[in-house]
Amino acid sequence: MGEETRAVQFQIPAKELADLEQWARNSERPLDELLGEAVHAYVERQRAFAAAVQEGLDDIRAGRTISSEELHDHMAEVKRRFFAQRG
Repeated sequence: MGEETRAVQFQIPAKELADLEQWARNSERPLDELLGEAVHAYVERQRAFAAAVQEGLDDIRAGRTISSEELHDHMAEVKRRFFAQRG
């Protein structure tokens, strides 16, 4: 049996709804399926972003940082290698 779902109601600009309805028709898929996928993708992106922020905060707390000068030097080296490979 699938995951429990719940109905929600929200408002979006009429133009966006018209676009979504057209995409649903073009893909021969129900509008609620497209909206569900869009919400799922948004939630997953937000989770990944929150995890990345937490990872950065953990690195700061653990002292895993570099100075701006070290970053600048590193990026200059990356750029140099990149262009050296391209000839």
